[in-house]
Amino acid sequence: MSENDDKKIYGRVIVTYGRSLMSLVAAQSLARRGLHVVGCDSVDLTALRFSKFCHSYFVHPDPADDEDAYIESLIEKIEYWRPEDDTPYVLMPLFDNARLLARRKSELPDYIKLAAPDAASIDFVYPKDRLVRSLGALRDFAPESRIIEERDDVEAAAADLDFPLVLKPAEGVGGRGVEFVDDLEELLSAYNQLSETLKGPFVLQETAEGEDFCMTAIADHGEVRAAMAYKNLDTFPKKSGAGTVRETVDHAPFLEATEAILKYSNWTGVAEIDFRWTGKEEDAPKLIEVNARFWAGLYHSMASGVDYPWLLYQLTAYDAISESANPIIGKVTRTPVLSTMSMISSILSRSIRFPVTRRVVGSGWRLIREEGEWREGLRRIWRGLKGAVAFDKAAFITLEKMDQSRDAPTEFDHADDPYAGLGFLFILSSLRRYGRLPDEVKY
Repeated sequence: MSENDDKKIYGRVIVTYGRSLMSLVAAQSLARRGLHVVGCDSVDLTALRFSKFCHSYFVHPDPADDEDAYIESLIEKIEYWRPEDDTPYVLMPLFDNARLLARRKSELPDYIKLAAPDAASIDFVYPKDRLVRSLGALRDFAPESRIIEERDDVEAAAADLDFPLVLKPAEGVGGRGVEFVDDLEELLSAYNQLSETLKGPFVLQETAEGEDFCMTAIADHGEVRAAMAYKNLDTFPKKSGAGTVRETVDHAPFLEATEAILKYSNWTGVAEIDFRWTGKEEDAPKLIEVNARFWAGLYHSMASGVDYPWLLYQLTAYDAISESANPIIGKVTRTPVLSTMSMISSILSRSIRFPVTRRVVGSGWRLIREEGEWREGLRRIWRGLKGAVAFDKAAFITLEKMDQSRDAPTEFDHADDPYAGLGFLFILSSLRRYGRLPDEVKY
């Protein structure tokens, strides 16, 4: 029994961004601990709204449309759902509204605690140009980077760096506006195009070798209290898409850089940190980005043994975390529906090689049979057969991945929360209406 168990923890938590699967799994975790969960979003029919672990729910104005109206509505609802006794009362942002609420924390009632890092801490790492400045004191942990304020900075910055480079806007999530360039001509062209539609500054950075890794952590005044890392085994769509199958990896290679940046920023709360790494012991992982929010793979973190919503609640309500968490290395989970769509997409995209193979082999055979061109004919047949072998290998790998993840758990595996899956219709609706996944699924 932990020290907080003696206090009979019963409290109330307002969980934001109910449309996301992150809010669903957070509510499931917190409600099972005896907490009263109030969900909210600017839309109604969400994953959280359908969950039996969400005891109450309200709709507020969209902060993207009217930030002041959002804050006013939120304050009104905070007062409405205020506990009648002195039990803990926590506001837990589940996505990018953590930054907004941290910035306007002073306007919130003092009887509710905000489960987000201080605005001053966030300012060390966001926007991305501020992270570049912060990492100037921690140079060994990140790729060489320069800040681009205007066009005159581009050539000077490029002269200090080694191509290939990546150019990205300082503000924004995911891969929006990110351009990879191989030379100065491509860089100038990319900058001209981006600056027409996106507001600067921009960050110019040397590319880091290896794969993407997601490091997650919770810290108390800069001291890391729990951490775990994972990588995506599969994504949908294939390029820059959402993780559909994830695997927990040892977080030790990323811990030094994580501890350094969180201590430097005096961080209190959860953080998601993107790394690139070759996987070789002699190569240091490179820190790419720090986010003051939960992450799309939150369920995966929790299934791996690190219950971040519960840890964050303890830290916010009681200024202490009373338990340790050790991640399960090798744990695999999948995102429902999207993992299946990814596998189908892989097979369909590669199946077009079969008719190509038939045409190439057939043309080679006709050259031999009708024109006696044995050399060119055999060359075409060989090229076609190589394509068939490549397909066979690719299809085998795809089906092998499907078999490996077939029994992996998902956010909707809780038999005692049967209607929560209806919230996934929001995600499918986004795919149908806009041709892309909503941000909270991807990042």
